[in-house]
Amino acid sequence: MKKYLNYCNFVKKVLVKNYKVKSQNSLKPMVSVVMPSYNHANFISDAINSVLSQTYTNWELIIVDNFSVDGTMDLVNRLKDPRIRFLQIRNEGIVAKSRNLGINTAKGLWIAFLDSDDIWFPNKLKIISDQLNDLNDLLYHHMFVLDKDSQEIRSKKIKSRKLHGPILKDLLLKGNTIATSSVVVRKQSILQVGGMSESQELIGTEDYNTWLRIANISNRFVLIPQYLGAYRSHALNLSKQTVFKPPIYAVNDFLPFLTDHERFLININHSYTTIRMKFMEGNYQGLKPELYKLIKRSTYSYKIKCVYMLLAIFFEPKKSKC
Repeated sequence: MKKYLNYCNFVKKVLVKNYKVKSQNSLKPMVSVVMPSYNHANFISDAINSVLSQTYTNWELIIVDNFSVDGTMDLVNRLKDPRIRFLQIRNEGIVAKSRNLGINTAKGLWIAFLDSDDIWFPNKLKIISDQLNDLNDLLYHHMFVLDKDSQEIRSKKIKSRKLHGPILKDLLLKGNTIATSSVVVRKQSILQVGGMSESQELIGTEDYNTWLRIANISNRFVLIPQYLGAYRSHALNLSKQTVFKPPIYAVNDFLPFLTDHERFLININHSYTTIRMKFMEGNYQGLKPELYKLIKRSTYSYKIKCVYMLLAIFFEPKKSKC
């Protein structure tokens, strides 16, 4: 009889514990992960698996494919997880169309972006979920850099800065350090600004433009000061192809509200960002003259950063010709 009572108590404890866990999970909001893809069959498995590995389980994954011809659809169709949906769209090279389709069909109150060649770490959504509340509209975090088509994490990082209010002015004057694959944004907020711009003029900078438009209606941006994912650097990466496109297009609509000095600061920042991205990619060709030019015309803080890059280039180990 005693053994039976002990067993009953054990079962009761397990049921109560499971009920509490289930109740807690049911209170957590659904996160809709929007993943645009085009001919990324070599990378997309890693991206999808990084979502499947999340310790936070209340999510859906919406893959929006631009009619890839590399077997992406077959690869995704082999997955049997009911939380994964596969949509197709001819986006004409405008990734914003794919993201907007995902946003508009999302069931969750929150939208998370993950490019099909990037990855998250397993605790990303769990850590973010603690901040998914009425006090915040957009959350983002630091990212590592993933080397080409391997799993090797580089020592280089994409470190986002903490934004200070007014957020719009901060983003305009100091530039964009928010990696798209780090962002979790309230669905209502991004719908309120009309989603991501599908203008061809903004290809490659539409994410920055979106953060600006959200900042125009909300100061509730939150930096999670942790590295919760990795950005993959490779020749086919859209960001790499468009990095030399002046981000000034993203801020054009807001320039009339700025002073001449603020416009000057924006131009300096954008020049620095372009140079910094070339430096991060190891593209040093012609970089020294650009750095010298920026040192002459920039502010003190940018001068220091430019001198650092010049020294790094100067002391870079020379490759053997053998």
